[in-house]
Amino acid sequence: MSLSALLVRSPDERKFTAYEEGATLAPGTAILVRLRHSGGTAERHRSVGVKLTAKGPAGDESTWIRCRAHVRRFLRAEVPDGPHATTLLEGTAHTVDVPVEVTSGERVLLRPAPAAPRRDARRGGKLSAPELPDGCTVRLVPFDPDAYGRARRWVARLEIGSKLPRGWHTATVRVVSDARVRGGDDGFYGTSSNVRFRIAGPIVTAEHALGFGLVRLDSERADRTRTLRLLQVDRGADLARVTASVESEGADWIRAAQVTLVEAKDGRSAELRIELPLPRPSDNGVFRGRVRIDSGVEDEPPLFVPLSGVLR
Repeated sequence: MSLSALLVRSPDERKFTAYEEGATLAPGTAILVRLRHSGGTAERHRSVGVKLTAKGPAGDESTWIRCRAHVRRFLRAEVPDGPHATTLLEGTAHTVDVPVEVTSGERVLLRPAPAAPRRDARRGGKLSAPELPDGCTVRLVPFDPDAYGRARRWVARLEIGSKLPRGWHTATVRVVSDARVRGGDDGFYGTSSNVRFRIAGPIVTAEHALGFGLVRLDSERADRTRTLRLLQVDRGADLARVTASVESEGADWIRAAQVTLVEAKDGRSAELRIELPLPRPSDNGVFRGRVRIDSGVEDEPPLFVPLSGVLR
């Protein structure tokens, strides 16, 4: 926020007028401080202090005015949360709904804003990745629209094609309303949300690596145990058929690790508990390896999760 205007009203007047710097104010003059919010989409509390200094008979006197405002977005978009909402099966089409709400309660029309590559100053001005990956489109669906198609609540439906490769992808869902404001997208209120999702096979792991840290020769079982979370992406995949083992990269003693599969009650997730064996003094040093996970699905390659630690 910034100082927009300083207005004054003398005791015998009814309206505020702009204050001219250096002008003498009569006793009883009312002072109005007007602040301007510079815009932006952040929804948070903003605080600012305004210092007023006056030259009086006893010299300069100052006072502070503390101002606090709650900035609320005109349009609020909520991205779905949770691992199953963002992990999608390879080779199939998907939709991800992003609810969009008009916080003022008024009805508006929405339209998708153009999605195009932009130049990234951090990459030497090179074009950044497109806002929408190949094969992705955005369709807007209103809830309870009026006769003109305006609504208070909308869904920005991200439609994801079936040809995206495995891995993480980010789609920027950007919409613009017909409510004209200062400082908005093209003069209108708009909002955007980044939808991050993963294209995966029948099962995935929530963790990308296992770190055992420092393991002592006389460590307790809990200090030698780590957990991998498995998520079922393909409902046809049976987590009970999952098998796993530990492969070493030089530290042969970790091959004897005990791997236990514990299924969750929801049937869509499970835990792999990896317990390292009791080491010998000769095993001291850094150990590295990986957990091999076989889904039990025909023609599906295994998953590998690296593990590491230090034994002393």
